[in-house]
Amino acid sequence: EIVNTLLLNIQETISLSKEGKASSKLLSINEVNSIMNMLNKQGFNVEIPEEAMSYVTPKIARNNNALLYIINVPTLSGNEADVLRIYALNNKDSVIKDHPVFIIKMGQQLLKSTNPEKYVQTSSMVEEFQDNCIYPLILGKKSECTTRVENTTEVRLIGENLLLITNAKGDVMKSNCGPDDRPVQGNILITFSNCTVNFKGKEFSSTEMLATPQVLDGAFHNLLSIMQPHKTHDIATLHETTFENRKQISHVYLQQYNHDVWKWSLFGGVSFSSTLILALIVFLWISYKRSEDYRRARAERRSISPKEVAENIQLKSYHRSSKCEDALSSPPGGVTSVLSDSPGKEGN
Repeated sequence: EIVNTLLLNIQETISLSKEGKASSKLLSINEVNSIMNMLNKQGFNVEIPEEAMSYVTPKIARNNNALLYIINVPTLSGNEADVLRIYALNNKDSVIKDHPVFIIKMGQQLLKSTNPEKYVQTSSMVEEFQDNCIYPLILGKKSECTTRVENTTEVRLIGENLLLITNAKGDVMKSNCGPDDRPVQGNILITFSNCTVNFKGKEFSSTEMLATPQVLDGAFHNLLSIMQPHKTHDIATLHETTFENRKQISHVYLQQYNHDVWKWSLFGGVSFSSTLILALIVFLWISYKRSEDYRRARAERRSISPKEVAENIQLKSYHRSSKCEDALSSPPGGVTSVLSDSPGKEGN
């Protein structure tokens, strides 16, 4: 039974080797651990034997009467390559025809990969890429491309919270991210977070982005720490909280405005400056009336001539002297005075 199991493992290993896949059934635990350590030192970060076997390349060889199982452990390059995703943009109702979707760029060398999503690219996955269109475009040189007619408008989510609109022709983009809706024209690359974008009947929602501080438990010695559990909210809850905060801020602004109006207004809406102007007008009118009365009184005094004043004085003196003569001309009672025509003669 042990021999049959060994033969089955050898047969399976040979079959997998023809497909370029390695098997750990013929390897000991120490051999598998050695392969994992070699890969981890290069930055593969493998944790299980099956994952380590996916990176190595097996070969079957025969030496005389011995069957050899050779495993080639790859060596990573010291420099990381860039994986480029290519999107053909519309230019005057035409787009580039027949272009690769992913390109691996290592310096001035461009490679095509059958598995561009993998971090480690083996030699069996990649091949050199060079043409007269994409290659010069990536390197910033003059290119010659074949185009096809395309007059439609496309919108697609090309990454996390990243939206690409191509060949827009004044279509309205609706969103709760900004203050209002807006028409877009041409090719637009939009990034958004914690909101929703609607364009040509398609709705795109971003993933939730919550920034939480790092909590260090027990970082303060001999101090009582109050721990509060963090709750993850969905987009609807965040929108509701945002609207409530906006309402509260608007209410605070309204209260502050009312306070300022009450502070700077009098008599139910008349501003302080208007009240001051009215008071100044009333004061000037009163001053003007007083000055008019004063000038009128002075004018009346000045209207009497000096001749009239002298005649009045003489008239008053005449009346006063007449009264005195009347009083002196009438003798007292019981006394009779006889005036004679001849001097020196008196009569009793």
